[in-house]
Amino acid sequence: MNLKDIYISLIKIVCCILFCSLNSVKANTVIDSLEKKIPYLKDSVLVEMYCELCWQYRFVSSEKAIEYGNKAISLAKQINYKKGLAQAYNDQGIIFYDVQEYERCLYNYKAALQIRKQLNDSVGIAALYNKMALIYQRKADWVNSFDYQKLALDLYEKLNMKRELALVLSNIGILHYDIRNYNEALKWYNKSVAICKEINFTTALTRSYLNIGNVYYTQKEYNKAEDYFLLAEKQSRENNDIEALSIILNNIGALYKETEKKQKAFPYLLEAFELREKLNDRRGMIATLVNIASLHIYFNQYNEAIIKLKQAENLSKQIDAKTELPGLYSNLSLVYEKLGKYKEALEAQRLLTIYRDSLVNENLIEKITEMSTKYETEKKEKENLKLLSENKIKDLRIQQEQKQRKSIFLFSGAGFLFLIIFFALLISRNNIKKKSELELKISEQQALRLKEVIEAEEKERKRIAQELHDGLGQLLSSAKLNVSSLEEDIEPDDKEIFGNALNLIDEAVHEVRNISHNLMPATLTRYGLVKAIEEQVRKINSSNKVEINFENNVKNRINETIEVALYRIVQEVVNNMIKHSQANTIKILLSQQDTKGKLVISDNGKGFDTKLIEQSKGIGWKNIYSRAAIINATINVISATDKGTQVDIDFLI
Repeated sequence: MNLKDIYISLIKIVCCILFCSLNSVKANTVIDSLEKKIPYLKDSVLVEMYCELCWQYRFVSSEKAIEYGNKAISLAKQINYKKGLAQAYNDQGIIFYDVQEYERCLYNYKAALQIRKQLNDSVGIAALYNKMALIYQRKADWVNSFDYQKLALDLYEKLNMKRELALVLSNIGILHYDIRNYNEALKWYNKSVAICKEINFTTALTRSYLNIGNVYYTQKEYNKAEDYFLLAEKQSRENNDIEALSIILNNIGALYKETEKKQKAFPYLLEAFELREKLNDRRGMIATLVNIASLHIYFNQYNEAIIKLKQAENLSKQIDAKTELPGLYSNLSLVYEKLGKYKEALEAQRLLTIYRDSLVNENLIEKITEMSTKYETEKKEKENLKLLSENKIKDLRIQQEQKQRKSIFLFSGAGFLFLIIFFALLISRNNIKKKSELELKISEQQALRLKEVIEAEEKERKRIAQELHDGLGQLLSSAKLNVSSLEEDIEPDDKEIFGNALNLIDEAVHEVRNISHNLMPATLTRYGLVKAIEEQVRKINSSNKVEINFENNVKNRINETIEVALYRIVQEVVNNMIKHSQANTIKILLSQQDTKGKLVISDNGKGFDTKLIEQSKGIGWKNIYSRAAIINATINVISATDKGTQVDIDFLI
């Protein structure tokens, strides 16, 4: 390794250490700030704080992270806070995954999944499916892993969550890579890349580039592998994704180790190891140390190789990393042989054989045990089925005899019961029919009475209005004329009193006309509904309090009873809108088509809850519905707070 490479390597390592140190300081500052808040929190808020601290301690202290996870779980159970309990199980499960305690991790994920299903938390469920798939993948349980990935994929597609979809597609690619289905793996990786580029999801794009590089590396297409690894490295540095960067650097180093660029491998592997050490990724540290050692062996740096391999051996004992040991002892045996230390080389070879065989044996024992258990289970099931079938034959004979006896009683009883039910239903039907007929007659009589009352009321209104107009109105007009004729004889001092008297007579005449008009507008009786509404609209608009727009397509007059009822409805509804709705615009639409008519009154006011109509004790709405009832009209009131009000009346002409 030349001085330039060493210098570059040292620069990278220093930058890495500085970056990780800054992250560590930042994490500790956040943790200190959160922990100071604990004494002031309780119940669900405290559960969420414990969950947050569990997550914050992830890369600082696994033990503390697990401790806070336990606190969150305990408190969430105590106060029955299901959402917080699911989150606590989930967060602690991630910590167990980080420290390779997969069974405890799986237990936590299953507990969280059960709760999130109860809460119908689709997003949380999909995330757990994905995480459980990764656990089964680590356990080499490919079938379960694929099943859970498919569940996650379907749910994320349904939810249209593209970021998560990209990650799951990449994970399915990794699954195919693990079972050496490389073409299928590339297909899934490229699907992930397409989505990542579409939504600019650079973190996942990094992982997909790395994964594609791994496929080409495995297939010994080193140039393609290098292209994708370097793309992944560039992206991970831009994203400050040190976890991904540690893997990428190790893979680039391993790639160069297999090519003519072996000198270039050292800086990448050294930086990868530093990052993995900071991340406490002991399994990754072992893999990188073995790669560095094999490079030292290639360059005849045997003592350096032994130091790295012994360091890897110590780490493997800490985490029981059996899968990494065959590669470790293979290199150790080789380096001792190169040094002429044949005794140590033989011991390393012996350990290589033991661990290689133990891995095979463990897998074999597991499979044999599984098959044996399956065989015993099936055997027991067959014996149980046989015993059950023999007992069933005996039981069937007894049951058939009992059934025959029961059938006779049942059919007899059923027949008798059927007759009772039939006659009961017949009597009930007749009673219901009579009751309905009676209710209909009462309803018809009530409607008829209501109609008669309202018609009588309108006749009386009309009579009083006529008398006021023709009688009292004419009398007041005559009085004014007579009083006016005395004006010339009035003394100057009495002129003011005389003027006031004339004004009072004018006001009385005006008031009589208003009362007469309200009781029964002359325009309504003489010219019909349309002219009466137009007159009312004109009067209200002249007050400048509200603007009313009236549109209609009615060409001929309609039945007088219908006209009066509709006019009274318009009066009542418009009056309500002016008094209560705070509207500045009211629209009235009267339309006719053949024998059907429609009246629509709407405003742009504050609206109200239409349920309040039923609870209303005022006579306004009761009058509106009563008027509608006598002409067999239907009313539909549409309103909501701040949405205005619309009253639709449908009637037959």
